[in-house]
Amino acid sequence: MKTGVVRFYNVDKNYGFITADDG
Repeated sequence: MKTGVVRFYNVDKNYGFITADDG
């Protein structure tokens, strides 16, 4: 993943991290 603003997203009922750059 790229560095940047970290957001939360729900994947398969589990919380992971995704950057704003990744969408």
